[in-house]
Amino acid sequence: MEIRESLEAIIDAAIEAARADGSLELTEAPEAALERPRDEANGDWASTVAMRSAKLAHKNPREIAQIIVDHIPDNDMIAAGPRLHQYPPVRRRAPERRARGAR
Repeated sequence: MEIRESLEAIIDAAIEAARADGSLELTEAPEAALERPRDEANGDWASTVAMRSAKLAHKNPREIAQIIVDHIPDNDMIAAGPRLHQYPPVRRRAPERRARGAR
């Protein structure tokens, strides 16, 4: 089994675990379908499964992504938790501007 297939299986298992315990109410779950992000700063692999599940589960993609992360089984392939992007992006103030109260 290739790395991509192994990672997809881990994510698919997380989705099934979330469906089984009722955290994710989906009659049919889309497959993880990993792809390489254009920007390497965004990690080695990416999946739009949370976005594709949002309408079906009647939840926002960020919530679905967190549910999936919470159900990822122990494995030796994912060393650190997946990086979740916020949609829309949240812009934060620079520390020096925050101290002055500027926007």
